[in-house]
Amino acid sequence: MQNILDKIVQVESEMKVAVADRSAGFGEFISWMKSNGAEVDGVKIAQFSGYDYGLQAEKDFEEGELMIAVPRKLMMSADNAKDSVLGPLMRKDPMLQHMPNVALSLLLLAEKFNPDSFWRPYIKVLPTLYTTVLYFTTSELQELKGSPTLEPTLKQCRNIARQYAYFSKLFQNTTDPASDLLRDVFTYEQYWSVRMFKLFCV
Repeated sequence: MQNILDKIVQVESEMKVAVADRSAGFGEFISWMKSNGAEVDGVKIAQFSGYDYGLQAEKDFEEGELMIAVPRKLMMSADNAKDSVLGPLMRKDPMLQHMPNVALSLLLLAEKFNPDSFWRPYIKVLPTLYTTVLYFTTSELQELKGSPTLEPTLKQCRNIARQYAYFSKLFQNTTDPASDLLRDVFTYEQYWSVRMFKLFCV
């Protein structure tokens, strides 16, 4: 399977989207949050050595003191998917109806390619890589032999590959707003990236 996926990635390499420095969007992201009702007090986004970005306190907090409050309208959910460009496809596709995490992944991808997306400031600051065994190379996975981690990791990789094949065919053969938007930009790497995010954040 890995050989086939490598060939797919190679063929789709011309469709790669340039990745901007996510830190450049932090200011816009915080402003977007506050303008839409979020409360952010005494914390900032900072980079931590040996890790990635996280929240850093700028003052001492008392126990129970508010740091961040995020209103529901800023939480991407299955309800957002139903009311989005993905809605018509969700109403007729069984996988999207029964797998809300997959629907959320496609919503994130659709919003990424929507230049007028409400979610744009949020999407611009999302990570593109994650520290997880799902990003291991084939040789690194070999080191997991005998570990209880290997089987679920391989199963998840297979599931994502099957979902990619399913939706790639669906977008090419279906006419609806989501398919029209994603047909020419849907790649394995794009789908892998949004699936990783939704796997670890939903």
